[in-house]
Formats: sequence, C-alpha cells, structure tokens
Amino acid sequence: MFTYPIDANYAKSKELKIGDLLAISDTRFPLIEQGIQKDGLMHRSIYPIDISSATDLSGKTLSDKRDLQFGAAADLANIQMVKRTKLFDYDALSGGFGYLAEKPVQGQA
Repeated sequence: MFTYPIDANYAKSKELKIGDLLAISDTRFPLIEQGIQKDGLMHRSIYPIDISSATDLSGKTLSDKRDLQFGAAADLANIQMVKRTKLFDYDALSGGFGYLAEKPVQGQA
C-alpha cells in the first residue's frame, strides 16, 4: 500500500479516481487519473508512476497503534509518496472547450 499525490486542483480527494492501472515492471505502472477539479470540469490524464522509492505502508501504524490516516504531518514526515509525471493530458484534445466524453480513456492504460 502506497501514498499517491493528489493535485491541489481537486477540492476533495473523493473527486479523483484512478482508472486503469497496468504493471510494466515490478515498480512501474501507467495509470489513468480522472476527476472533477475545482473548475467543475472533468479532467483526464495518463501518468506513469514509480513505486521503487515510495514507502510501503502495508501493516504500518502510528506509534500508538492507530491507523496512519489519523496521523499529524509530523507523524507522516518520513513517508515517501509514489513518484508520478504527467505523460498525456486528454484535456489538451478538447480544443480549449474543457469537455471530452468521460469513457474514451478507460481501457487505454
């Protein structure tokens, strides 16, 4: 289990979903990120991610045995997130109109 960075463009983390995810090695995966950002429009992008330097959180808890989700920033300071770089932005195909059909990105990872 790893932490995934969420852009500040999303008002809430629940507005973002990971579509397809495909392993191309033990540590590298292309994924499709899709969600409604603060501008109210659906955004879709492909990111290759790398978990090789990310902290594996499987079975980890805070020092008082609570789940990590209850930790303060200081408790989580040493956790390394998944590295990602935007590869392709489907919104660039919209011609500036800010709309593309939601379904075409599925199944393309």
